Amino acid sequence: AFNLNIDGKGFDLNQLNTSVNGLITKLDYNYYRYNDISLNGKFQNKKFEGDIQLKDDCAGLDFNGMVDLNNPENPIYNFYAKLDKADLQQLNLIPNRLIVSVEGNFKFAGKDINNLTGEANLSNINLKDDQFNVNLSDLLICLEKTGEYKEYTIDSKEISGYMKGYFDPIKLPASLQFYLSQHTSLLQAPGIEKLDQLFFPQDVEMNIRVSKDIGVISLIDPKIKGFSDITLKGTYNSEAQKINLDVNFDSLIYDNIKLNQFKTNVFDRNDSLIVRSSLNSIDVGKTKINNISLGATSNLTGLYSRLRIENETEKNNLELV
Repeated sequence: AFNLNIDGKGFDLNQLNTSVNGLITKLDYNYYRYNDISLNGKFQNKKFEGDIQLKDDCAGLDFNGMVDLNNPENPIYNFYAKLDKADLQQLNLIPNRLIVSVEGNFKFAGKDINNLTGEANLSNINLKDDQFNVNLSDLLICLEKTGEYKEYTIDSKEISGYMKGYFDPIKLPASLQFYLSQHTSLLQAPGIEKLDQLFFPQDVEMNIRVSKDIGVISLIDPKIKGFSDITLKGTYNSEAQKINLDVNFDSLIYDNIKLNQFKTNVFDRNDSLIVRSSLNSIDVGKTKINNISLGATSNLTGLYSRLRIENETEKNNLELV
């Protein structure tokens, strides 16, 4: 149902030249009924320029800008948008619950996420579901693509870094999960063998720094109370079956234990994953344990580890194999 003032000519999308002003009270899309959509803009050929407002129970939207669909292989988007409490699961856009609030300026081109280029300058970002609540004050996202080579960068007060190489951002997590499942028994799960059907050659280099918890660390373990300066950097090549990752953090508080200056390197050797880790110190109440190192080898047959603790003198050390 709608109440619109339409002034123009044409019904074919290629020849449409029409101004629209009014209210769409109901609109069904992807098995969801949107309510109260206000339109004020102009459709010309395959281009829309104007304002859209949505006041729905599952999403609020203020849109001002342009969408140009003249080139179906490379549509152009240039707009400001404010999305308020959009429940993407209720809107039938994704299978899992995720509520999104964000505002910013978007300048992109591309027919899908894998081919998208441009930038977004975002603020007042909130992502939440039943388990996490992520808040970011600001975020600049830049997506560049030359042929099949991509370079993605992100920058904010809380998180910054880059990913670059030949990769599919949608299929990368499944590819990495499947690769790890072939090298360690610790990551086996029902149906994981089906992930190889999603394979797309992945050759990626990454370097990401998170200065403080943005609301997701409790997903790993609710006993983690906080951290500072976590960095993740390394490379992954699915065709060469190679991985090399470094994970470091300055400090992390787990329950009542403080871990200081942690460094770990994960790499492959034949059919195994090798882990080499070190801690400058652990604080447990008034007790301080210095110079801790851990080595581990994991494959499909089991896990083999070695722990070494050293004090300031050679007389005070402990080694567990």
